[in-house]
Amino acid sequence: MNGLFSSYTYHPFCLILLFSGVLASGLLGSIRRRRVGEGGNDLLLLLWCVAHWSFASALECAAATVSLKLFWAQVAYPAAVSCPVFFFLFAARYASISGFPPRNWIPLLFVLPAMTFFFALTHTRFHGLWLAITLQEGTSLALYEQGPWFIVHVTYSYALLVVGAILLVRRAVRVSPHFLSQTSVLIAGSLTPLAVNAAYVFGKSDVPRPDGTPVAYLFSGLMLAAGIYRFGILDLVPIARSFLVETMSDGVLVLDPRGVIVDLNPAMASILGRKREDVFGATADETFRDWRGSFRFFEGEEDRLTEVERILPEGGKATFDVQVSTLMDRRSSRRKNLMGKLLVFRDVSPRRMVEEQLREAAFLDPLTGLVNMRAAYRILEEMVRRRRSDGMVFSLALLDLDHFKRINDTLGHQVGDEVLERFAKAVLSRAAPGQVSARYGGDEFLLAFSDTCKKEAETLLAGLLEEVRLSIWADSERKIALGFSAGLVDTEDFPASSTMMVKNLLELADERLYQAKASGRNRLCTHAAIGLRSEL
Repeated sequence: MNGLFSSYTYHPFCLILLFSGVLASGLLGSIRRRRVGEGGNDLLLLLWCVAHWSFASALECAAATVSLKLFWAQVAYPAAVSCPVFFFLFAARYASISGFPPRNWIPLLFVLPAMTFFFALTHTRFHGLWLAITLQEGTSLALYEQGPWFIVHVTYSYALLVVGAILLVRRAVRVSPHFLSQTSVLIAGSLTPLAVNAAYVFGKSDVPRPDGTPVAYLFSGLMLAAGIYRFGILDLVPIARSFLVETMSDGVLVLDPRGVIVDLNPAMASILGRKREDVFGATADETFRDWRGSFRFFEGEEDRLTEVERILPEGGKATFDVQVSTLMDRRSSRRKNLMGKLLVFRDVSPRRMVEEQLREAAFLDPLTGLVNMRAAYRILEEMVRRRRSDGMVFSLALLDLDHFKRINDTLGHQVGDEVLERFAKAVLSRAAPGQVSARYGGDEFLLAFSDTCKKEAETLLAGLLEEVRLSIWADSERKIALGFSAGLVDTEDFPASSTMMVKNLLELADERLYQAKASGRNRLCTHAAIGLRSEL
């Protein structure tokens, strides 16, 4: 045992390497419980290689003989040559580059590292990686004279590190300042091993120095771990990306717990009418400020289907069904943390348009555009209910166009339909707030005035009668003018509101309508006696 320890000389840097290995192992176990997606797996493998490399490098640094140093260098090299590969894979997957690198290319990434390891194992025979290993007198530090393959190994490793850093920077420039902290952490973690190793490899010195690259990779792992625990860099993007299909016709959007947009597919960018890079990092409140219904995105934690509307710049609106899925971190049995929201937008505007057309067909008269009698009856029932509950006053009038049969018989039904349309437009143009205008049937119409007494309704009808008399003629030669007779009732005609029903209101209005017609037409009957009269 004493002989074993006598072959090693321990100094402070050995302890630093050992501590790096312990810390990397601790991070490996901690992140293993939190990892999400393929990017997390690559980070785990990177940390495993850092731990392996650090432990082996600590023993290589302490070894007092060339043979022992060569042995531990050979033990360390499988991890040393793999670190750049796993860092590159992590960067490519975190940068969300779909299908890059292709899965069948991944083994090719390890071809040059495998050859480097081969030259490390066959040093005594080929001297491809190192030409010679020389111990400094009085110390356990060794000088490794670089062989021809060492340049190939360094070039390839640096290329992977640089490309990985570029991918992370590329990701950074696509997002807003919301992600500056996350991106800075990733870039610092990626460039540190490159800088430290370059200083070790290309530093001009004849004095042996310890290789600090394993410690630099540990710093890289620490930066990534800080990003995981502090900024959640692995919590959303990989899992959300697995849901995204770039060719989907539905829009897909990912929000973090703060309501910030962290990812979206091209269809969603098209729905928003903006470039993807302009949307990254914006808040949902800002992005959907002019939409209706988007405030429900973060109501509760249950999955649900909601509906939102966007007012289009060119006019009109687009309606979307939005499937809101809550992304929860369910790996901890003690607490489930909100990771964000996954929103899938489906354009249902054509369906809503058909539904509105069907709804209009059910409640509107197709010729005049006024409410049909079926819908008007429901509205009157509600007005009667409100009269009984809170004493609301309203008036109701039945109108009949005078001599309309003469128009049909003389000028034809097409002209008759045109007269009905023009009369309906006149009714709508003079409608008071809260007025219900309905086609009662044929050439009869119903007008209901909420919060309006009979006297006020009488004034409104007098104005309508005058406009119709002066402006609507059945023929172009202005031989047949138009007028109407009307019967008017209000809630005061039923002192006991309990006896007032829609049927009774309509019967009394109809009775007064016929009184107006019997008294010469073109007038309004409001009581048993004839009221307003206007001569043609």
